[in-house]
Amino acid sequence: MHRSAPLGWVRNFTLRAVFASFLMPLAYAAEIDLTNSELLIRISSGDGSYTIGMKGTTAPALRARIAAEVDHHWINSTDYPKHEISESSFEDALGRGHQAMVTSTGLSDRPDLSYTIRVYDNQPFGDVQVHVQNHSARAFEVQSIRSLEAVGEQIRQSKESIFFGALTSDLLLTIFHLKAQPGSDGPTITGFTVDATGTTEIQATDEESGLREGPQDNLIKLSLPLPSGGSMASERLMFAAGSDYHAQLENYGAAIRELHHSRIAEGNLLGWWSWTALYMKITEGNTFTNALWLAEHLKPLGYDLFHVDYGYAYARESMSDTRTGWFITLKAILFRSPPMKRSVQSECSS
Repeated sequence: MHRSAPLGWVRNFTLRAVFASFLMPLAYAAEIDLTNSELLIRISSGDGSYTIGMKGTTAPALRARIAAEVDHHWINSTDYPKHEISESSFEDALGRGHQAMVTSTGLSDRPDLSYTIRVYDNQPFGDVQVHVQNHSARAFEVQSIRSLEAVGEQIRQSKESIFFGALTSDLLLTIFHLKAQPGSDGPTITGFTVDATGTTEIQATDEESGLREGPQDNLIKLSLPLPSGGSMASERLMFAAGSDYHAQLENYGAAIRELHHSRIAEGNLLGWWSWTALYMKITEGNTFTNALWLAEHLKPLGYDLFHVDYGYAYARESMSDTRTGWFITLKAILFRSPPMKRSVQSECSS
């Protein structure tokens, strides 16, 4: 995915959707079902959880709750004593549909949690977004917002496909965690979470990033202020369920193109990208060797893009500071490489 904002890293996703035509919500005390041609979403008034499943099946694919890490402690929607559900219609750039807002309240000295879950009438998918709302008299610090947490028996091993993808990257990075346990009949999924958070976690846990061996002041834990009366949202998370995984990917791509007005090139971009090949071990020698080989053997076949992608562990002045040597090295690669389309991308997180 993508890194474009200081606190977000899911590339090329910038929200421009405009919501319209919201009807007056109707409050309910019982469970609410949201359906379209493919999905059945069921929301529990008892604990505020929701299920995602295929329409026409006897059991959902998973049951989930929401959560937030506030002042370095996790609070879950199921911890709250009160859950209020309202339903309404909506219309945005992807079409019309129905949505439910679930608000969890009643914990003293804690912000309220709410989420809006939606399904489209003429699209085979839906989305969910979580809000942390501070109605208390004091300020909080928010480290992460979790739009989905499913654990253990809440996940059904259906052998069908359930798809999740970030629709926005306005502020935060969307991280997916899938936990599995080995067994005699193969691995079993034991947990799945989707968090909107900062960039440090994914870099610090990636052995190839080198961030753990770098300066400790680069390992900055996200902590965003939430003042009294303030609200903070996760990124929008698209979901789909069914047997056709390829169609789910196609629908996700179409939604991204529509929401973010993506420019579609005349042909596919073909070439070499340093990050997936070398990660943080890029040097002038191995980069220039690959550029020469690509130009000699693959350029006639259309592989004419050479992309140098670097900078995750050098998030401050390093990439532009000539004293580090990296600025000089990258200039040398550009001016000495064969006549091809060339790109240098310095991805910084500070």
